[in-house]
Amino acid sequence: MTPVPRLINIRAYAKVNLTLEVLGRRPDRYHELRSVVQTVSLADEMVLRPDRQGTKLLLSGYPVPGGDDNLIMAAIRQVASRFDLERDLELRVRKNIPPGRGLGGGSSDAAAILRALGCLHDWAVSREALYGVAQELGSDVPLFLRGGTLLMAGRGERVQRLPGPTPDFSLVLTWPDLSIPTEAAYALLDPQDFSDGATTARLWEHLSRGEPPRPDLLCNAFERAVFARWPVVARRHAELSEIAGVPARLTGSGSGLFVITDQPEAVVDQLHARGRQAVAVHPVAEGHILDCRSVEGGNHGCA
Repeated sequence: MTPVPRLINIRAYAKVNLTLEVLGRRPDRYHELRSVVQTVSLADEMVLRPDRQGTKLLLSGYPVPGGDDNLIMAAIRQVASRFDLERDLELRVRKNIPPGRGLGGGSSDAAAILRALGCLHDWAVSREALYGVAQELGSDVPLFLRGGTLLMAGRGERVQRLPGPTPDFSLVLTWPDLSIPTEAAYALLDPQDFSDGATTARLWEHLSRGEPPRPDLLCNAFERAVFARWPVVARRHAELSEIAGVPARLTGSGSGLFVITDQPEAVVDQLHARGRQAVAVHPVAEGHILDCRSVEGGNHGCA
C-alpha cells in the first residue's frame, strides 16, 4: 500500500489566454467563450500538511484575501463537505502570481488543492471526478486540473487538451500595478467585442500541426474595453509591443500582458530598466506539480 503523505509541496502554474473570444451573453447570464489557454512556468508555491488545530492559511508574496474569502479555503470547504474529509490543515502559500491580472493564480491554487487533498487522504478519486467541484469554484478552475495547451469553451467548463507535445516557445509577462475585477471587465463588453470563435479555431488547428503560435494568430475580446477604461494598460501594451517588435496581448480580462518573443531576456531587461514588473516564462505541460512526502520520509508523485 502506498504510504499516505504527511507533507505536500505544490507548484500551481499561471496561464495565459493565447486567444480569448466572447461569442455573446448566454441565457444563464454567463458569457459563451472560446479560448486557447496555455499554462506557463510562473507558479505559486504551497506547502500543505495536516494540523490538529483547525485549518490555517498562511500567505506571503502578492497580497490576496485570507480566511474564508480565499478560493483555496472555498476548495477545502467543498471537498470536506462533499467527501466527508477532515479540514485540519496548515497551508503555507507563497503568491508569486499577481492577482487580478488575468493569470489565473487563484483558480490554479484551488485546482492544485483539490488534487492535493486527494493525495493527502489516499483518496482514490479520478481527476475527472473532481470537475464537478472545480466547476462550482470558478470558470477557470477546471482547466488547471488538466494544464498544458487547452481549448476552452462554454463559460470555461468544457476543456480539451492538445494532443501531442506542448509547444516550445518563449513569452514575457508584464503587468501594471492595477488589479482588474473580472466582473467589471465583463460589464464593459458590448456587441462590437463579440466574435464567432473562428480565430481560436485557426490557432487550434495551427497548434495541432505541431507549430508554435504566431503573434498574428492571437486575440483578446477585452482589449478595446479594458484599454479605454484603464489607459495605463493601453500604454503598457504599446510599450511592450514596441520593445518586443511584435504585437503584445492582454491575458484574461487583464491587466496582465504578454508577448511571444525569441529574445525574452532582452525584453525583460528593457522593461526592468523602465521600472516595470516583468518575467520570462515558457509553456508547461501541467496545471500543477505535487511532491508528496510520506510518513516514512520517502517521496512520491501524486497522480
